[in-house]
Amino acid sequence: MSNARIPAPLPNLGERVRAELVRSLYLNRSSLYFGFVAQMVAAAVTFWETQDRAFLLFGLIHTIVIVARSLDWEHYLRNGYDPQAATAKAINRLENRYIVGSTASGLSIGVPAAYALFFYPGSAAAIISYGLMASSMISVTGRNYGSSKNVTIVTLCCCGPLMFAALINEVSYLQMAAPLMLAVMISARQMAGNVRKTLEEYVEVRYRLKSMVDQFDAALNNMPGGLVMITAEGRISVINRMAYKILGIPLSFDFEGRRIESLIRYGIRRRKNEWTPVQRDLFNDQIKKLLDGRSRKELVCFQGGIALEFSINHSQKVSGVEGGSVLVFEDVSARIEAQERVNFLAHHDVMTGLANRGHMADLIEKAVKGMGEDERIAFCLYDVDKFKQINDTRGHGVGDKVIVNIANRLQQIDDPRAIVARVGGDEFVLCFHSLCIDEDIGSLFDNAFLSICAPQMIEGKVMHVRCSGGVSIHSPDNFELEEALMKSDIALYESKKRPDVIWTLFSKRMDEEQRALQQTKTDLVRAIQMEQFVAVYQPMYTPDGMRIECCEALARWEHPTKGPINPSVFIEMAEGMKVIGDITRQVLFTACRDCMQWPSHISVSVNLSALDLLNDGIVEQIMQALDETGLPPHRLQVEVTETVLASNTEKVAERLHKIKALGVKTALDDFGTGYSSLQYLNDLPIDKIKIDRTFVRRITEDEKALRMFRAIVNMSDEIGFEIVVEGVEGRDQLAVINRMTRGVHLVQGYIFGLPSPASQIAGMSDKLRMLPVNGVLIDEEALRLETDLPMLEEPACDMRPKETAAFAYDC
Repeated sequence: MSNARIPAPLPNLGERVRAELVRSLYLNRSSLYFGFVAQMVAAAVTFWETQDRAFLLFGLIHTIVIVARSLDWEHYLRNGYDPQAATAKAINRLENRYIVGSTASGLSIGVPAAYALFFYPGSAAAIISYGLMASSMISVTGRNYGSSKNVTIVTLCCCGPLMFAALINEVSYLQMAAPLMLAVMISARQMAGNVRKTLEEYVEVRYRLKSMVDQFDAALNNMPGGLVMITAEGRISVINRMAYKILGIPLSFDFEGRRIESLIRYGIRRRKNEWTPVQRDLFNDQIKKLLDGRSRKELVCFQGGIALEFSINHSQKVSGVEGGSVLVFEDVSARIEAQERVNFLAHHDVMTGLANRGHMADLIEKAVKGMGEDERIAFCLYDVDKFKQINDTRGHGVGDKVIVNIANRLQQIDDPRAIVARVGGDEFVLCFHSLCIDEDIGSLFDNAFLSICAPQMIEGKVMHVRCSGGVSIHSPDNFELEEALMKSDIALYESKKRPDVIWTLFSKRMDEEQRALQQTKTDLVRAIQMEQFVAVYQPMYTPDGMRIECCEALARWEHPTKGPINPSVFIEMAEGMKVIGDITRQVLFTACRDCMQWPSHISVSVNLSALDLLNDGIVEQIMQALDETGLPPHRLQVEVTETVLASNTEKVAERLHKIKALGVKTALDDFGTGYSSLQYLNDLPIDKIKIDRTFVRRITEDEKALRMFRAIVNMSDEIGFEIVVEGVEGRDQLAVINRMTRGVHLVQGYIFGLPSPASQIAGMSDKLRMLPVNGVLIDEEALRLETDLPMLEEPACDMRPKETAAFAYDC
C-alpha cells in the first residue's frame, strides 16, 4: 500500500506525456556505441580501399561527437530526471541538448556518405557509407521517435548530404535516384510518428491508471473504518491500513489467500489483553451471519468498552470475478460510549449518579407491575434540613459534597427492593417495593435514616447533617406516583414542624390539614386581588409616655369565614408564594393615607421584606405612595430586619440609599437577633435602631442582661442612631429605661396598648395625661386606654410578634 496521502489533481497530461517521450531519447545508450564501432570500421575500410585520408578525418570527427554525447549522457544520468516533476522549460532544455548531439551525429554519418558517393561512385566505400546511413535511419525510427523535431533534423542530416551529392554528380542514374532519398526521409519520419503516437497513448493510459490507483489507494486508506474485499471463495483480496490498525495486525502481515474469519481471529489473538468478546458464542454467530448473508450489519462488543460495527455488501466484483463481498468495519467504541453516556444522563442525576425523576418513575412502574396484590410499596420523600444555610455559610462546594455523601449512602442500602433517586436540589426519594403487609416499615426507614443522617467528614471537619422525610404506603393496584409524591410531601412538612422527628408517616389528618392550607393560599391570593388587607398601628412613645412620635403599620387579614388570620401564618405563606410585595404595596399606600389624618408630628413606619428590597420597583412604589397621598417624605419610615440584610447586601444597600435620597427615614428592626454585624451599621443608610425585645425581657432581674442592654444603647447613641426599644411590657422595664440618662428615644410595646385602628391614633395622642408613677412619667390613660380598651395584663392569645425566615411583621 502506498501512503494514505490524498493525491494531487492529475497534472497537464500532454506535458507529462511529452516529458516521458523526451526521457525515452536517453534510454538506450548501447546503440550509440554500436553505431560508433560500425562507423570506425567503415572509416578504416574506406580509407584502406581509397587511401583517401578524408575518411580518417571523418572518423576522427565522429569520435569527437560520440565522446561529447557520452559526456552529455553521463550528465543526464548524474543529475536525474523526473518526468512527473519536470517543468516545460526543463523538458525543452533536455530535448534541445539531445538534438544538438544527434544533429552532430547525423552530419558525421551523412557527410562521409555523400563524400564517398560523389568522389567514389560505385565503389565499396560508397556502398559502405550508404549502408551506415540506412542503418542510422532505422535507429531514428526505433530510438529517436520521442522527439518529432529531432526525427526531422536527424533525417535531414543523414539523407540531405547524400541527396545533394547524387544531384550534383555527373552520373545520370545517381541524379535520377536522388529523389528516392526524399521518400526515405518521409517514410522514416512517418514511421517514427506512428511509434511516437502509440507510445503517447500508452503513457497517457498509464498516467490515468496511476492516478486512479492513487485515488483509490488514498480513499481506501483514508477511510475512518477498516475495509476488506473478499473473493467469491471467501479469500481476502484487498485490505486497507485502518483494518490493519483496528485489528492490531502489522502492515508486513501477508493476507493474500487468507480467509476473513482467520484474519479477525488472528487480530483478536494479538489483542487478547484488550479484546475479549463479551459473549464468544454470540461473536462467532455474528461473523457467520455476516459472511453467509443472513445479516448485513452486526455490532460486536468486547470487554473493556471496545465495540466494532461490521457491515457487508455481497455480490460485488472482486479481482474481476463476480460473487465477492466488501466487508467494512469501524471502531465505534467512542460512539457507543457517548450514546451510553447520553442515555445515562437522560436517566440519572449528573452530580450523584442516582436515578432522576423520569427514570425513577420507570423503575417504580416496572416494580409495581411485578408486585402481588397483598404486597405494599412504601414511598419516602426527604430533604436536607437547613440546606440553604449550609450553602450560604459553608459555600456551594460543601453543599454539593453533602448531597453526594447522602447519595452514596443511599446507594449502599443493601436491599433489592430499594429504589433511590434524586428529584430536586436537596430532595431524594427512597422507595421500598414488594413489602409484605406485616413488614416492619418503621425499622426499614429508621435504619435507612440512621445511615443517611450519620455525621459527615467534609474538608477535614465533621458535619452533622439532618434530614427530614415523609412516608406514604400504597397498594400496587391504585399506585400513582404524583399522589405518592404529594402525600409524602405533606408528611415531610409535618416532620419539619417537629424537630424531634426525622420521618413521619402520612395520615388522613395531614391530608385534611394540607387541603385546608391550600384553600387558605387560594383565599390569600383572592384577598390580595380584592385588597382585603387592613392596617393597624402600634405607636412608638417617648420613654416618659408624653408623646406619640411614630406608629408602626401592621397588616391584618379578616377571612370571610375563618375570621382573623394570625399574621405569622399569612405573612410566612405570602413570602413562600412570592406575593408578599402585593401586601406591602397595599399596606404602604394605606399607611401613607392614614398618616395624613394624624397630627403632623406623628410619622408612620412600614416593614419591607427581603423580596421587597430585591424588587426593582420598590423605590418607585414609595415615590408613588408619597405623591398620591401627599405625605411628606420625612413622615414615612421603612423598617428592615437584619435577616433581610444578609440576603443580598449590595442590592439592599443600593435600594436603601435610593429610599434615603427621597427623604424617607430608615430603621433597622430586631437589632441583635439576626446576622448582627457592625459593618452593616457603617455601610447602610440607617437612621434608627430598634432593639429587639430579647434584650429587654430580663433587664429588671438580670444584671448581665441590663449591662448588655446599656452597652447596645450607648454604642448606638455614640454612633448617632435614634434608638427605639421594642417589647416593653412592664412598668418596671419602662422605669429602668427612663432612669437611663441617655440613648433611648422611643419605646414600643404592650405597656401602652395593643395595635389600634388608624382612626384611634389621633384621639390617643390628644388624650395623653401625664401622671407620676415611682418618679417616672407614664401615660395612665394609655394604660387604661379610655378608647374602650381594657387594662392589659396578659393577652388572651399569644399576640407577640413572631419572626419568619426573612420577614418580620409584629402582631
